[in-house]
Amino acid sequence: MTQIADLRMVAIESCRDLERMEHEVKTIRQSQEGVRMQLLLADASMAANHQAVDSLKQTTEAAQQKLGALHTMTNCVTEATQVLNDQMQSVANKNARRRAEIAHMAESDISGPVAQLKECWRITEELEKQVPAYTDGELRDLMDEVVTSFA
Repeated sequence: MTQIADLRMVAIESCRDLERMEHEVKTIRQSQEGVRMQLLLADASMAANHQAVDSLKQTTEAAQQKLGALHTMTNCVTEATQVLNDQMQSVANKNARRRAEIAHMAESDISGPVAQLKECWRITEELEKQVPAYTDGELRDLMDEVVTSFA
């Protein structure tokens, strides 16, 4: 009987071990399911991250293209500004030359009449020297005589 009792004890212990193992297997399977879910979530997260990286690459490329276009526009504006500055300097130089020409022409245009006026003054002074000098009283008498002769 001891053998049966021993066998019975071994069988009970084996059943308990079996139940414990079944419980451990169940726990392991649940753990594996949790890990599988975490792996699925990680895969989804990685896919979302890849999409975000691709989107960021596209945005970066677009920004680089816009930056290149802006750089090109800046160069064009700089060149246009330089051309405009050169043209303005050219116009300023032409204006300065033209003002100098006009001043020279005006000076030469005036010099003729000024010379004539000086000559007139010289002739007038010579004539005044040739005409006898009258006193105020003599000049009044002379004017009265001229007026009465025309009346």
